[in-house]
Amino acid sequence: MAPDDLSLLPATIVPRDTFFYSFLRPWLGDGLLLTAGDKWSHHRRLLTPAFHFEILKSYVKIFNKSADIMHVS
Repeated sequence: MAPDDLSLLPATIVPRDTFFYSFLRPWLGDGLLLTAGDKWSHHRRLLTPAFHFEILKSYVKIFNKSADIMHVS
């Protein structure tokens, strides 16, 4: 699957294994990963601006420095 193909997938459809995720609920609560419907949409709208390209651009130097530290040649 090419990256361009991913744009064809609706962002709201996420296959979930409810049995597996039921074990995570006590630790993760009702966050974006474990909710659906209106609550998921509300959480997504609140979270999306934090990952806007212009906001993340200021972190590129930090990301690169961290990657250099983790990538020991």
